Amino acid sequence: MKQLLLIIAVAFSALAMHAMPSKILVYGYIEEGDLETLLQNKRTFPIRMDDVTITIHSEGEVVLEKVNRKSGFYSFVLDPGKKYTVAFSAEGYFTKCIDFDASKAPLTEQETSFKMFTDILLFKEIPLEDSTSITQAAMARCEFDHEKQRMVWDMDYAKIAFDHFMRITAYDPGYSPE
Repeated sequence: MKQLLLIIAVAFSALAMHAMPSKILVYGYIEEGDLETLLQNKRTFPIRMDDVTITIHSEGEVVLEKVNRKSGFYSFVLDPGKKYTVAFSAEGYFTKCIDFDASKAPLTEQETSFKMFTDILLFKEIPLEDSTSITQAAMARCEFDHEKQRMVWDMDYAKIAFDHFMRITAYDPGYSPE
């Protein structure tokens, strides 16, 4: 009888673990951004940042707030079926927001999580009259692509957001405030 109960318990445990809904794992390193190096397309050893607060919002509510590791590494898990805005903030740096549209990701069980490795660059703050258009608006967007069966970045949006960042911060030598 005990063996039968053990077999049933193991079977239910395996079934429960197998029926786990899909998840989206986002992870990477948070690094100090250097525009000169970035614009010259040089790769250097970046300064990894710690004490960066990661705040995840969905439907107007904070669903998670955490601080990354001392090594600069961060990770978090998103549930499919929702849209998220994730803010990375540290004292003395511009806050960077990223939109994750997981509303079209499959809700059904998957063999593995959908994984997204992405490094985050935070740039030192400079005095600006109004920085809300670069600290509260998303600097990047990604969404689930059914054809590719993964989250993909909207590269057109990223280029527009980066150009806007360059103009607002006057890193773009051709920009002058009106």
